[in-house]
Amino acid sequence: MKVQQDPIFMERTTADQATTVREGGVYKATVIEKTDGNETKVRINQQEVQVIIEGKQPQSGPVTLQITDATSEPMHAKVVAEQSHQTPQVSPELRDVLQQIQKQGRTISKEEWMTVKKYLEQGSGTKAERLETVKQMIQKAIPLTETNIRAIHETLHGEKLGEILQQINPNVPKPTEEQLKGEVQIDAIDKEVMRPAQNSHLFSEVLKKIRTTVDFPALIQSIGETQWPSKIGESLAERIKQAEQLYAAGKEIAARQVLAQFSDAQQPQAQQMLSETETAYQIQGTYLEGIPSHSRQMVITTITDKLAIATHEFKQTQKEIGWQLRQTEQIIKQAPMQARPSLEQMIHKLDQTILKSDFMLYTTMETEKQLLQASNQLHDARKLLSKGDTAQAQTIVQNVRKLVEQLEFKPADVRIKHMIAKEWSQLQQLPPAKQVTQTVADAHHALKQEPTARQALEWFRASGLLHESDVTQKLTTDRPLDENLKQALLKLAQTSGSQRADQALQQITGQQLLAKADGQGLQTLVLALPIMLQNTVDDVKIFVQANQKNEKIDWENCSLYFLLETKKFGDVGILLKSVDRHLAITVKNDQLHVKNQLQPLIEQSKVRLEEIGYQMSSLKFTQLTESQAETKQPIKKQPTLNESGYDFSI
Repeated sequence: MKVQQDPIFMERTTADQATTVREGGVYKATVIEKTDGNETKVRINQQEVQVIIEGKQPQSGPVTLQITDATSEPMHAKVVAEQSHQTPQVSPELRDVLQQIQKQGRTISKEEWMTVKKYLEQGSGTKAERLETVKQMIQKAIPLTETNIRAIHETLHGEKLGEILQQINPNVPKPTEEQLKGEVQIDAIDKEVMRPAQNSHLFSEVLKKIRTTVDFPALIQSIGETQWPSKIGESLAERIKQAEQLYAAGKEIAARQVLAQFSDAQQPQAQQMLSETETAYQIQGTYLEGIPSHSRQMVITTITDKLAIATHEFKQTQKEIGWQLRQTEQIIKQAPMQARPSLEQMIHKLDQTILKSDFMLYTTMETEKQLLQASNQLHDARKLLSKGDTAQAQTIVQNVRKLVEQLEFKPADVRIKHMIAKEWSQLQQLPPAKQVTQTVADAHHALKQEPTARQALEWFRASGLLHESDVTQKLTTDRPLDENLKQALLKLAQTSGSQRADQALQQITGQQLLAKADGQGLQTLVLALPIMLQNTVDDVKIFVQANQKNEKIDWENCSLYFLLETKKFGDVGILLKSVDRHLAITVKNDQLHVKNQLQPLIEQSKVRLEEIGYQMSSLKFTQLTESQAETKQPIKKQPTLNESGYDFSI
C-alpha cells in the first residue's frame, strides 16, 4: 500500500496570506458596499476584496460566490444558490464538519467535500465514529482524501492490530533469542595482533587464488564467500560484477586484473579502518551453536565489525561531549547570560547520543541510565541558570562532565544476544507472513528484557512507525535498514495481495498521519503497538499528549494513557500525568482485587521512573467504566480528542 501525498487544500485564513481564494472555489461572502461602476466590495474569509459580480447584483448582506476568474484585477465572481450547501438534505454530521472547518479557519474543495460526504453517509462504522475520524483530520490539517480517511478510520475504529497480525500468521514463532539458547562470551582482544594480521592474510590468499585458480567462476564464488569487513565487502561486490561482465565478453585476463587491482588497493584501507579503534572483540559461546555453521561466521564477523566501529564512535562522542562541557563551564563562569544556548546544545547532544548512536545498542543498561541522568541534570542546570544561581549550575555541569569522562564502553551480554538474534533473523529470509510475526516477537522480547529508553525507541522502529525516515536515512548514509513490521507487511501485500496485510498497513499509516502536531504547539499521539501475550499477538494502545517545541515533546509536562486488554484483569487503563517531573499515576480497572495484584508492579515501575528523573507524587486506583445504567451513555474505554486535547476522564 502506498500513501498518496495529495495536496493540502485546507488553507489558513490569516492576515499575512496574500490570497485566500482560488478560481472555481465557492465561498461565503458578505457584501459591504457597491463601489464605482460594476465593482462590489465584499468580505471573504475575514478579508475585504474587490470583485466584479456577473449577472444579478446583490445589494447587501450575506451571499455565496463562486470565483470565475481569479487572475483579473479585480476578480470576477458569480452568485450561486446557497441551497447547494444548505438544503434540508444536508445531514447534521455534514453541518458539524462545516462548522469545524470554519472554526479552524480553513476552506474545503469540491472534491474533498464529496469525499467526506460519501464517507459520512456510506463509510464503515457508526455515525459517531465517522464524524470523529473527519474531525481529527480537520484538527490535524490532514488532507481529506479517500486514502487518508481510510487509514485514520482503521487506526481509530478498526479491528485490533494484534488480531489482524495473529490472523496473518496463526502459528506465532518464539522470539529468535529463545530459539538460540545458551551463553555468549565477549572477549576484548589485542586488535593489533589479531585483526590486521587476519585481513592481510585474506588479501594474500585472494592474490594467490587469482594467479593460480584456473576455473574463473569458481574463483568468483570463492572470493564472494570470503568474510570481509562490511565496508570492503560493498566495494568488492561492484568489482565482482565488473569482472563477471569482462569474463562474459571473453576478457578473462582483464577480469583477473580488476580483482588483483582491487585486492592491492584495499589492503592499506583495511589496515587503516581496523586501526581506528584500540579494541577488537571475539564472540563465542553455546548461544551461537543454534546458528548453522555456514551462517555462524557471517554473523560473528558482522557483529565484531559493528562492535569495533561502536567502540570508536563511543570514544569520539565521549571526547566531544567532554570538550563541549568544559567550554560550557567556562561560559557559565565568564558570561552566564550567554550560557543557555550552550546548555541547550549539550542537552540535545546527550539526547541524540542516547537515541541515535549505534554504540547505545551494545552498551550496558547502567551506561544508558547514567547518560539519561546526565541529561536530566543539565535540565536542572538550565533552570538554575534562569534563576541566576550560576555557581550551582556550574557545579552540575562540572559533575556531568566528570561522569561522562569516566564512562567505559562495555558491551552487555544481553544486548549482544539481541544483535546476534537480529542478524540471524535477517539472514534466514523467512516467508513474508512469518516475518511479520517474527518481527513483533523479537522487538517485544528485547523491550521486555531491557525496558530502557533506547529499547523503547527500537520497539517503535520495529513496529514500522519510523519506516519512511529510516529508508531516507539509508539512502543518504548507506546505513543498513533493519527489518520492521511495515516493511514486512509491504512485502506480504506485494507478493500475496493479502487484504489483512493491507488492513494492518492502513493502521500503521494512520498512526503516522495522526502524529502530526495541531499547529498550536500541542502534540497528541494515538498508538497501537503490537506485543506478545501468552504466545499470541496483541497490542497496547497508547495516548500521548504534551506541548511540542523545536520538534520535541515536553517530557517534564505530559500525559500518557495506556489501554491494555488482558485475560486475567480484563481492560486495564494506566494514566501517567507529569507536571514538572512530578508524576501522578492512576490505574483504571473494574475488578476489585486488581490493586493487590498490580501494586508490586507499580512499585517496581516507580523505582525505574525515578532512575530517569521522575518523582511519583500520587498513586490511585479507580473504576475504568461507570455502569451504563447509571450514566445512560455509551460506555467508552479510551480517551476522546477535542480542541483542547485528549479527555482522559474515562
